[in-house]
Amino acid sequence: MTFDDPTGDAAGNSLRVGRVAAPLREQVLEVLRQAILDFRLKPGQRLIERELIEQTGVSRTTIREVLRLKVRKVRRVRFALSRALATGAAIAVTLAVATGPASASAAGARSSFAAQARSHGLSSAQIGVLQREVNAYIAKYGGNQIAINEVAFTGGNTVFAVPGQKYAYPVTAARAGVNTGPGEICPYEYFCTFALANFEGSESEFYRCNDTLKNNNNGSWKNDQTPGIKATLYIYNTTVHKYGTVITAPAYSNDAHWTSGVVMYEVDPC
Repeated sequence: MTFDDPTGDAAGNSLRVGRVAAPLREQVLEVLRQAILDFRLKPGQRLIERELIEQTGVSRTTIREVLRLKVRKVRRVRFALSRALATGAAIAVTLAVATGPASASAAGARSSFAAQARSHGLSSAQIGVLQREVNAYIAKYGGNQIAINEVAFTGGNTVFAVPGQKYAYPVTAARAGVNTGPGEICPYEYFCTFALANFEGSESEFYRCNDTLKNNNNGSWKNDQTPGIKATLYIYNTTVHKYGTVITAPAYSNDAHWTSGVVMYEVDPC
């Protein structure tokens, strides 16, 4: 697999998977996802199974599981999987990752997102509101805009509800296994928080284990992870002015009416 700097480790470009307290497939997914966001994996680049095995240091079984079953977690990546996978043939991959507002091409990316949104029936007013929400979110929490109403960050995504609609859904981004029209969503194997009660309003989707991820929603939550997995919520009680933690019930579980006055400021999904 070819990168900008063939020295690999010296430039921080290695895909080697470290040993941390997280499922191995999750580690591989995060390594690949970060390589995409850093543009070490480039648009049109071909991923070859045996090279991924060498680069990551994991087994063929793990690589195949990641590519076949967990591809939705490497967001904005569309793998052209075919029967060639069984023979270890190359897999074509198209990347659709946009940089954040600090990029020199940010204005062009926003224009492209706006054009896509118009083609999906959004008005100029709706597009303007969504772009302002995205800009404010990135300024506060960081991340990369990948659609007119979506920001990707390490460990998850935030999707903003289109003005006038109850539920958040990705307007222009292709997302395997996720609704592309209005309706409450929380992808399988994710922990999701919502801005409003009853899973309405903007939504954040978290999947990275053993990490505290910033949260901006305090209306309701849904634990749609694999059965038995619990999430840890880091909270601040504005009534008694105290910090604490809440352990959710095992998946599948939810709370449609989160406690008023208690802020979930960080989440550890699993």
